[in-house]
Amino acid sequence: MKKSVILGLLTIALATPAAMAEAQPEWQASADSCVSDTGAGHQKYIQSCKDNDQFTAVLACLDSDAADKSRARGTILKAGRYSVNKYLSKNKPSQCK
Repeated sequence: MKKSVILGLLTIALATPAAMAEAQPEWQASADSCVSDTGAGHQKYIQSCKDNDQFTAVLACLDSDAADKSRARGTILKAGRYSVNKYLSKNKPSQCK
């Protein structure tokens, strides 16, 4: 192999793990937005989390017909109750059970 090809492959191999470690999964970004935003979705989240787990509260936050909310709901559903609850357990607002 040519030296430039080997160097190029080595650069890609070394850069990829770092880039992957920094990228936040889409479902986590969606969950975070429900916790930190101040709009109507956040209000639905707070109301729901008083009596429900984080997973159900995030789904309430994303309860909308908007295409972006539909995609976000899909990523939350795919991640699953356990993962969402575990991820949000460290950021849970005081109003939530």
